[in-house]
Amino acid sequence: LESSPSSGAGFAAVGIVGMAGAGKTTLVREFLSSWIVRCKFSPIIWLCLSNIIKENKQVEEEIEVSIVKCMLSKLDHNAVAEGDGIIQEEEKAISSNNSGHLLAALLERLNQHLSGKRYLIVLDDVWHMNDFYSDLGHREQLLEVQEGDKKVGDRLSHGLPKGSGGAVIVTSRIPEVVEAMVVPAEGS
Repeated sequence: LESSPSSGAGFAAVGIVGMAGAGKTTLVREFLSSWIVRCKFSPIIWLCLSNIIKENKQVEEEIEVSIVKCMLSKLDHNAVAEGDGIIQEEEKAISSNNSGHLLAALLERLNQHLSGKRYLIVLDDVWHMNDFYSDLGHREQLLEVQEGDKKVGDRLSHGLPKGSGGAVIVTSRIPEVVEAMVVPAEGS
């Protein structure tokens, strides 16, 4: 709660590990119910990754798109419900079946919506490792494409701005999954 952009700690990733039924989700819900948390973070996005993966039963690239679409829909629920939201705009803009282009466009949109905000994202019940959402604290959120040109990459960390005091909480039964997601790699 105390990190701020001026302190140089513009992003935090926290992991909670425990056995099934130990109270990981309850602990996070209790934390989020605090008025101090609600005052410090906006928006707050909760995703149960195991449910998203079970519901979609798709190939990995489509699951990645589903995760970002779910995040965007929580940011702009009314527009999505009316059928004229940011997700539909991106899908219309990318008419090909190339999910990589759609994913990059959705991540760029996510980055734009969260930029300058102290967001809090909860990734609850993460069961398995996926390169897409590993290393959430990756410091380089934008990739160089050409001279002076910046483009959002194809990992969830690229869609999460790092300079405004945003945070991610990850819950899992598997210590290695949480470690890969929240502990920065050597040299980053």
